[in-house]
Amino acid sequence: MKVGILGPVNISVKINLDDEFDQKGIAEGHAVISYNSSCLELAKKLSNDNEVRFLTSFDRKLEDDFRKMMKNYNIDTKYCSSQPYGTGFEINFINGNHIPSNEWYPDLSRTLDLLKSNESKILDDLDVMVIALMDEDTLEDIINLCRKHQVHVFILAEDSDLNRLDDSGVRLIRRVKVIYPNDAVTVLSDWGKLTKEERTMAYTYEDLLGRWENIQENIDTDCDYEELKHLIFDTYHYYRQRLADAETLPRKDLLLYKYVCQIEYYFSWYGGGIEAETFSDVLHGLCYVVEETFDTGYGQYPLPLGASRHTPDGGSDPEADMTTFESFEKSFDDNVKMLQEEYED
Repeated sequence: MKVGILGPVNISVKINLDDEFDQKGIAEGHAVISYNSSCLELAKKLSNDNEVRFLTSFDRKLEDDFRKMMKNYNIDTKYCSSQPYGTGFEINFINGNHIPSNEWYPDLSRTLDLLKSNESKILDDLDVMVIALMDEDTLEDIINLCRKHQVHVFILAEDSDLNRLDDSGVRLIRRVKVIYPNDAVTVLSDWGKLTKEERTMAYTYEDLLGRWENIQENIDTDCDYEELKHLIFDTYHYYRQRLADAETLPRKDLLLYKYVCQIEYYFSWYGGGIEAETFSDVLHGLCYVVEETFDTGYGQYPLPLGASRHTPDGGSDPEADMTTFESFEKSFDDNVKMLQEEYED
């Protein structure tokens, strides 16, 4: 399995006052350097049985030493970035005779820039990416890049880290799976045993969850209705495949279904207009097939429209053709026209 790990490396340095803090001093052992972080320890443990690609940022004066250390573990550091001395690593003289252990927490926005400029080279062949919990904007950008290349994401964090998240941060990490450092090797080993189809389903769920959350957050102000159509279509086929061999939804899928129900409720009560009523019809139908059965209607991939709408005796309930997005969009437009004619009469 090819694993990407992106996160900080905390660096501790001790050096004598008379020695230079440079590559020569480091090479000759005048500086005592130690590296530590949950991401680094995980990379070392995984490197025995997996291909590990490590992404971080470190002080340029430590570059040779850091890459040499990582090479000993057969860890790929090609896409690690170095930065000039003084941009995040401060040396403080204490008691006039030595520099005590001094930690550096690098600015990972530089690593994000490197990832953006080499995204295909870094992400295309990865099976999974493990990311340390970091500032929300940087984390969201990295998650979106991974989703773009269909790379499954895990967040490496402790409870103490998660407790510091605000509401938007909590919503962000719901889109991915959080793993604890002590459990990470086991979780990733189990992930490596999944089939390609099982990994695809897991990725699809995370993608759908993030998109539904985005719709919900913007439903009152700047809702993307074209995206909502695509989202309904994609969710229909996700749930159809998910329920093909199961009688009920897995528990984690209920969070996704909650958003579907909430958006349906919004259009039913607050939407306004014929297009909003059609969205209500479509979402009502989606709820119906998830809760009852996908084997309804006349087509191969039917979605009942307005399951509670009155249908004259001898008539058939309207349904959307979910075979392709184009056929679904045509059904949606036909439903809008039908409602317009009803209201005109």
